[in-house]
Amino acid sequence: MNQNLDHASQGRLSSKHLSIKHSLSCESSSAGNSSLHSFSVPFDLPVGVDFQERNTEIPCQQAKEVSLRRLAYLNKPEVPQFIVGSVFAIINGVVFPISGIALSSVINTYYEPPAKLRKDSKFWALFFAVPGMVSFLALPVRTYFFGVAGSKLIRRIRLMTF
Repeated sequence: MNQNLDHASQGRLSSKHLSIKHSLSCESSSAGNSSLHSFSVPFDLPVGVDFQERNTEIPCQQAKEVSLRRLAYLNKPEVPQFIVGSVFAIINGVVFPISGIALSSVINTYYEPPAKLRKDSKFWALFFAVPGMVSFLALPVRTYFFGVAGSKLIRRIRLMTF
C-alpha cells in the first residue's frame, strides 16, 4: 500500500515539472523572453503517462509591415460592394437613435384621454414596426456586401501569397 502511494506521489511530482517546449508564436520564442510564455502542467496527471521531450522549434520569419494604403489598393475592385454595404450600415445605424427619440415622444401619449390614447398607441405601434422592418432588412444586406468584399480580398491575398 505504501509502495503504491510512493509511486503515485513520484508520478505527481514529476508531472508537475513537465513543460511543453514548442512555442506558439515567434514573439514568445525570441531571445530575451522569459519562460512565462511556455506551458506547464499545473495539475496531476495519472501515473504511467510519459512525455518525451522533442525539439520541435520552427524557424520564425519576421512579419513584414504592410501599409494600410496597400491594403486599400488591394480592395479597389470591391469599392461598389463597400459603398452599398456602407449605405445599409448607415441605415441600420440610424434606426436606433430614431427609435430612442420616438420612445421619448411615446411617454406623452400616456397622459392623454382614453380615446386619444387608443388612437396614438396604434400610431406608435406602427411607427415602431417600420424601423424594426427596416433594420430587419438592412442588417443582412449590410452583412452580405461586407462579407462578399472581405472574402474577395482574402482570396486575392491568398492567391498572391501562394
